[in-house]
Amino acid sequence: MTSMQEVVGHKLSDQGRRPPKQGAAGRVCQAEDCDTVLSRYNNKVSCYRHSPTRYPRIRGRITRGDAAEFQDLVEP
Repeated sequence: MTSMQEVVGHKLSDQGRRPPKQGAAGRVCQAEDCDTVLSRYNNKVSCYRHSPTRYPRIRGRITRGDAAEFQDLVEP
């Protein structure tokens, strides 16, 4: 049987962790008439509203026809 004094833990440290990648401060969305300032942690060139839509692959394949049909359902 071990007592609490015999149990030795490992001290957590920041060693081995790298800082997050950051872009330049003050970047603006590339879309015309959009003055949204991008976050330093957003590595893309456009804001969320002007980024191209990406569909995750959940199961099987999504063909272009399926994607177009889905887009019609999503857009008002």
